[in-house]
Amino acid sequence: MSLRAICILCSPEDKHALWLAIQLRAREWQVELIQPEELLIRSGMQLRITSGQTESILHLARGMTIDNQLGGVINRLFTLPPLHSESGRQADSLYLEEEWRAALVAWLAALDCPVLNRPTGVSLYGTTMSDACWRYLAMQTGLAVYPWFTSSDFAVAEENEKPVQVLVAGKHVIDPQKILSSKMHHKIVTLAVISQLHLCCVEFDYSTGSPRLLRLDPLLPFAAGGDTLVTTIEAMLTSP
Repeated sequence: MSLRAICILCSPEDKHALWLAIQLRAREWQVELIQPEELLIRSGMQLRITSGQTESILHLARGMTIDNQLGGVINRLFTLPPLHSESGRQADSLYLEEEWRAALVAWLAALDCPVLNRPTGVSLYGTTMSDACWRYLAMQTGLAVYPWFTSSDFAVAEENEKPVQVLVAGKHVIDPQKILSSKMHHKIVTLAVISQLHLCCVEFDYSTGSPRLLRLDPLLPFAAGGDTLVTTIEAMLTSP
């Protein structure tokens, strides 16, 4: 398998993944879009972990084999399709879904190639948290946030938000509207590293002219980063 062969795990309606695939193919990358159903239906998986090495192989029904020779994975695997056990019992179906989820997490963890973003114990596509948790972590890195209240006054304040998106890819920040200082760039990269996110969209409120962090989202809109983001992703896929 070519080192410039990569997979994007995404849902069928993920237009952002399609945009990125088109851009990378124009740069002579071999890009395969793999949907959640393909991972589960008539597929075969082999995982072997020893003290000296790991082997991770996935055979898809279309005849494609994904193994440690792959050049990289961009993970946007938001959710898995519902599964139904042969017994017909809901408890068995839920158990089956959790087993498949665990198997896919193990498969991605065992791949030797770059995986952007790796799954966590609670999310298949990278770290996800409540807005309150994001703001707490942002405070630890010195980023400005709104106080977190449960009163109706806070809900009114949120209605007046002017959200602005900043994209993070590795150690690079793409700030199309130039709302952040270079010092703040370093802080949001630190936040992304702490959160174990290689790719993310960071949303700020800019209604007062002073950016305050709202949340991070692993499913960033690639087109918003343009050629700069595509070039950065290329570097992340090829760096040792």
